[in-house]
Amino acid sequence: MGVVPGKKQLYAHTKSLFYVGGGAIPQLSPVDFFKYLGQRYNLSGQVRPSLELLKSQLARIEAAPLKPAQKASLVRDYLLPRLLSHLQSLRMTKKALKDADRRVRMSIRKVLHMNRTSPDAFIHAPIREGGLGIISLQVHVPAIMRARMTRLIATADPVTAAVLTIPAVEKLYQKLLRWTEGNGGSTSTNIMKEWGRKLQESYSGNGLYQGNNSGISGSWVRNPPPFWSGGDYIKAVLLKGNLLPTKGIPSNPPHERMCRAGCRKTESLSHVLQGCPLTHWNRIRRHDRIVGRLRHLAEHWNRIRRHDRIVGRLRHLAENKGWIVEEEQRLRLADGSLRKPDLILAKGDTVAVCDVTVAWEGPTPLDIAYNQKVAYYSQRLVLEEVQKLYPGRNAVVLALTTKKSRTTASDWSWKRFKSYTQDVTPWSSLSCDFCPVL
Repeated sequence: MGVVPGKKQLYAHTKSLFYVGGGAIPQLSPVDFFKYLGQRYNLSGQVRPSLELLKSQLARIEAAPLKPAQKASLVRDYLLPRLLSHLQSLRMTKKALKDADRRVRMSIRKVLHMNRTSPDAFIHAPIREGGLGIISLQVHVPAIMRARMTRLIATADPVTAAVLTIPAVEKLYQKLLRWTEGNGGSTSTNIMKEWGRKLQESYSGNGLYQGNNSGISGSWVRNPPPFWSGGDYIKAVLLKGNLLPTKGIPSNPPHERMCRAGCRKTESLSHVLQGCPLTHWNRIRRHDRIVGRLRHLAEHWNRIRRHDRIVGRLRHLAENKGWIVEEEQRLRLADGSLRKPDLILAKGDTVAVCDVTVAWEGPTPLDIAYNQKVAYYSQRLVLEEVQKLYPGRNAVVLALTTKKSRTTASDWSWKRFKSYTQDVTPWSSLSCDFCPVL
């Protein structure tokens, strides 16, 4: 770059003036730039960060053939963290950051079918506080820069201390202090708490503060159940944010907020879900579904515990009779598949692959479950792998099948089991393991 003689104008040298190792260092034209540490520089210095990348990426995410939860995750976990370093520039303006946040909120509202009046705090509040966990660039970028300068001020290096006394640097620090005032300061924890407070004080956040001590209550925001459709996720978000259409919203006049069912109550979402007589039986069915689900989970874990008790009892008795016992031995077969029987019993010239099955109640005979289990472990590759671990011994497969909640065992499976391990497990010693587990 040079100065035009006699004029207050600058011109750029387009011819290479410097060479390294015989190669010319390319010159920048007035429209060229280069990148350094994520920032762009041209002839005039640092280039003002552009929002074109944000605009293009948001447009691509909106048009992608993905579910709403996946689109929201791309914005929250990939796009915005990628932009943080790009926007930490001395030439960044508060107006540009505010415009970036506005575009992000527009995109999220479009993807999740949220109305325009949905509070910003619901979008920016952390998931644990009841929000969607989308960071605010207008708040986080100045906070990060302020935190860095605060750490530099505390340094004992004399050169750094001298640089911080430069008027331009002091002016920048004062600007960052003004930008972060009232937004929770310069720490991410305080910023998140501030957004959570704003959400809880809003109409949409009423009641969400009761779940901020439970991380599982909002885990579906990041990881929705696999059987949910995109519409299911959108409905869940609208329900969580109190954004489902009701007449009780604050923007309606007081005389127009009454419930359409004629119960003379304000038609809020909580009234529709918990108090309106019109939805009484829907509430009962929802309650019964939750109870049924909890009962199913309880029965499942009872079944697992009962299975483990039977296996533990068999192992204890076998070891007392002098058998070598391996529990849940991992058998990696030649085709790459894995088998993990409950027990492998070895004594003398016999090695027995033993597996316990707690079958479901029903009309299906226990012998069917027994035959399936025996066939599963009687494959040639399984027996070859067992004989590798116990060479010179005859490998047999044993299965013990029982109902899940009654003192019933397969007669055939028990007779076969006793024929190979008669000195191990008399029936009387196992009878207590075939009682219902409450």
